[in-house]
Amino acid sequence: MSSRAAGSLGCLLGCVDGENEMNGPLFRFARWCPGALGLWLRQRLFPSYFKTCGRKVLFGRFVELVGPEKIELGSRVVLTNGVVLDAGRAMASPAIILEDSVFIGTGSVLSAEGQGTLTIRAGANFSSLCRVRASAPLEVGRNCLVAAYCELGDGTPEEEVRDQGELKRETTVAEGCWLGVRMRLLPGVTVGHDTIVGAHAVVTTDLPSYVVAVGNPAAVLRKR
Repeated sequence: MSSRAAGSLGCLLGCVDGENEMNGPLFRFARWCPGALGLWLRQRLFPSYFKTCGRKVLFGRFVELVGPEKIELGSRVVLTNGVVLDAGRAMASPAIILEDSVFIGTGSVLSAEGQGTLTIRAGANFSSLCRVRASAPLEVGRNCLVAAYCELGDGTPEEEVRDQGELKRETTVAEGCWLGVRMRLLPGVTVGHDTIVGAHAVVTTDLPSYVVAVGNPAAVLRKR
């Protein structure tokens, strides 16, 4: 390695290990940077922004962090390209908790606001372009599999206006559930453990454990 290259690398190492402002030049470069260098930079830089962050967390390109000081990450969490974690409008701290070995797919958006808290238990796996929005407690259990384009929790702002004044209760997906493509789970609903919800289903009421549910509104088709 040339002395010039060694000097540049030393300068970069010093910047990463020093104080770095959120959305500063180094942060923006790390978000963009492709390849192994980008992965390494994000692993060194991003954990310092969170309330807590475990070991061996992987951050993809263009991950967006809003209010990361209210977010806790476990070990071996994977946030792929374009994931958004938004706790900026949440009152609780931590407002978003991702436990060990959680995987969040490309372009998925996870947010908590107001009195809401969002907890994703260990081993849960979200595919691409999912939307999870919590203005009340919302929990996804251990080892759940959530397919692409699923929507969990609160809907659009227009729907929230219609729901003002109603007491919001906790939304829960118990451990071991499989949620099909483009499924929608309304706030205040509980899905029992090891239940399968079919593609395009809309879950408006509680579902028991160990069943297969399909349709809009979702209804129990059979036991597993």
